[in-house]
Amino acid sequence: MRLPRSCSLLVFALCAFAGDARAGRPEPRLCDRDALVPDPIDRQASDPLRRAARELAQRLLRLDPSVEHGALFYRNAYGTIRMGPLAVGDMHAVQLTVDARRGETLVGALHTHARFAYHTGDQSQLSREDVLLGERLLGLAETDRTLRLYIVDIRQATITEYAAAGRCPNQTRYVS
Repeated sequence: MRLPRSCSLLVFALCAFAGDARAGRPEPRLCDRDALVPDPIDRQASDPLRRAARELAQRLLRLDPSVEHGALFYRNAYGTIRMGPLAVGDMHAVQLTVDARRGETLVGALHTHARFAYHTGDQSQLSREDVLLGERLLGLAETDRTLRLYIVDIRQATITEYAAAGRCPNQTRYVS
């Protein structure tokens, strides 16, 4: 069905306005993608957050693949990473609750995409809801500006890392 020209211009104007509302906020950037296979050499050993995310992702592969699971990660003043409570959702979403303790900063959010068909066809990609989660978390005082978002693709057994504020850590690499 073709839209009349005035409707098309209205839709264009609304899209342009929505784009302006996001101006100044960078989109999350893809930093890394890696297979979740047992690896005798831990390539991410120097980054405790990546190591913790990878360990959780490997655990989540063994849980019910028809629902989403997730957790938040916190760093204390000594640099130690702590995982928050494991959340269980449904086939479309999982609700993560911020549980920062005194002196901790929120540094990461990880969740699975269930085994069902994903709207983009690529379950390792961020959904619009995932991008909004990053924006909401970045708006909290206890969130580190280098917040990372992790997506676990249950079908392909991969973990994908995104920088919520658009800047990947220095030691990052992208593996396709």
